[in-house]
Amino acid sequence: MTLKLQAAEMDIVAAYGYVRVVRELFQSYRDNVESKHLAWLKSAIDLAVQCGLEVSPEILAATAPAGSAAATSAPAPTSLVDPDAAAAGDSGVISSGASASAELGGPNPAAPGSTRLPRQCASVYRDNIPANSTSIHLLRNMLIPLLDHLLTELGSRFGELQQAAVSGFAILPCAFLVPNSPTFKPMTERRAAVSKFVRLAEHGALSVSKVVGELEGWEVDWRLWYEAATKASVAEEPPRIPRTLSEVLQTRAVDMGMYPNITLLLRRLATLPVTSCQCERSISTLRLIKTHVRSSMGQDRLSDLCMLRWHYSFKFDLEQLLDDFASMNSARKSALILSKS
Repeated sequence: MTLKLQAAEMDIVAAYGYVRVVRELFQSYRDNVESKHLAWLKSAIDLAVQCGLEVSPEILAATAPAGSAAATSAPAPTSLVDPDAAAAGDSGVISSGASASAELGGPNPAAPGSTRLPRQCASVYRDNIPANSTSIHLLRNMLIPLLDHLLTELGSRFGELQQAAVSGFAILPCAFLVPNSPTFKPMTERRAAVSKFVRLAEHGALSVSKVVGELEGWEVDWRLWYEAATKASVAEEPPRIPRTLSEVLQTRAVDMGMYPNITLLLRRLATLPVTSCQCERSISTLRLIKTHVRSSMGQDRLSDLCMLRWHYSFKFDLEQLLDDFASMNSARKSALILSKS
């Protein structure tokens, strides 16, 4: 999904579809976190064994089937709580490095007569919830916080406000012309989706009543065009339906002047960015253009060079560009005429 969202051209509806799938996947992991934890822990153990690393018996027993030799011969799980510190009023939670050292046969900080290892600066702000075993420690302090963080970030970046903005794309012809297509939506769902976006972007001449009033004629007009294009098509394939905002705004299939509010709605939809990748690419381009040897570059020149770099794939006629540039000044125009003659 990350590579797809970083593409230069990306359909915003498809992008939110990918995000919805990932959110549902992470939510299923969170709902079944204990079983997923054991499965992933077993995979990590198998990888450690393949790399020749030593695995503590407690970890092996946590993932071994009940009644197996590893499960019955494993020692009792080492507590992650220091009883002396707990009696003194401290939380008594031993850092993960100290507990791992004790499990691998090293000095146990919680054992009588031993000195507890001091907390290192790297683990001061790390979650260290008490647990009776290393497996539960990893579950409570690593896996569950990670899944909660991912779900929270996806919910904040692709929340209800963003979903309401994307709902306006139900006005595109591909959402109502072909009933069996993946982008098709029923009439009631289309009305509700368009109304949700109009309420979000309602300003000035744009209102829900005006857009809904034009929506029925908009759909009928497109259906008549689709039926006529299907009959006139020589090949067996159906006519190509506009699927992007630019194609709909530039279409000649229907008279856009008959639907001024829908045209305004489509133009506002066209301003919605799919992701922030293009903005990040612009920042990278700016860093490449304005280096320390170009620190005195003016704002106009910097903007022009950035525009040339961002739209490098744009094709233009160099001769026409020179003529337009020369026509802006009489002296340049005279010089250009003399050079051509």
